[in-house]
Amino acid sequence: CSNIFVNPALLERLGRAGEQKQHKLPSVQRVISAGAPATIASIARFSKMLSQGVPILNSYGATESLPISMIASDALFATTDITDNGGGICVGRAIDGVTIRIIAISEEVIPEWDDALQLNNGEIGEIVVQGPMVSQSYYLNNSQHASQNESQGKRATAAAKIWDSATDTVRHRMGDLGYLDDQGLLWMCGRKAHRVDATLNGLFAKRYYSIPCERIFNTHPNVKRSALVGVKVANEIEPLICIELDQSLVCNKSQQLYQDLIAIAEQFTQTQGIRRFLIHPDFPVDVRHNAKIFREKLAVWAQSQTKG
Repeated sequence: CSNIFVNPALLERLGRAGEQKQHKLPSVQRVISAGAPATIASIARFSKMLSQGVPILNSYGATESLPISMIASDALFATTDITDNGGGICVGRAIDGVTIRIIAISEEVIPEWDDALQLNNGEIGEIVVQGPMVSQSYYLNNSQHASQNESQGKRATAAAKIWDSATDTVRHRMGDLGYLDDQGLLWMCGRKAHRVDATLNGLFAKRYYSIPCERIFNTHPNVKRSALVGVKVANEIEPLICIELDQSLVCNKSQQLYQDLIAIAEQFTQTQGIRRFLIHPDFPVDVRHNAKIFREKLAVWAQSQTKG
């Protein structure tokens, strides 16, 4: 085997097995990981099985537009401190032929592209891409419900596609949030639908982004992974972090864990104001990648556990 294409869940499992058995993969010349963001720790662990200089390439994209950008493991390792401090996950530079822009977060339909829509470097917004791999529209049809599906397809197309008359091409709204830095690197901050807009006295108070918040709390040694959700308490929206514990480091003192997490939250502007945490036994994830957390399901569970 000279090439491996692997999702993050399998990358993690194989890496742990390789570490335990001191296994090596001398024939492998390239590894590509995609499907969901892989943790830097799991990439580093898997890399120990590879020959020196063999990269793990992390690609970013979506079904409607893949790939968009790519970053090799050696460059990714250099971003660890930024990620652990709430800077998002670096997903690299745009590949040849792809243009990446960031626009303000909005649920409104944008019929036509205007350069005035794009935000400055460092500003978090929705990722918009343009390139030859971008799909032109959504297609839904079957003989029994053709008209209904056609209408759904048109609505989905209107919500996700922006016509660029200057180039006669379509730009795709990824539904992901992120920003471009001054070096042209793209940083992912989570799904648009997974942000939490906290309120105070019924008014917008602060916006929390899933990946920056979660990666900060994941630095705690007892935390396997975390998930940001919003809950309603006394008619206000509050951020809450669901925690899945690392079973190899079972925490018997939940009160101490909560105090630790609150202390961590107050150290970073991205997480200040988060004071609600719930331990969940096993996060629900998608069956295809076994890595994407179903935050919508966790939000329903968290709301049922929250008094308010």
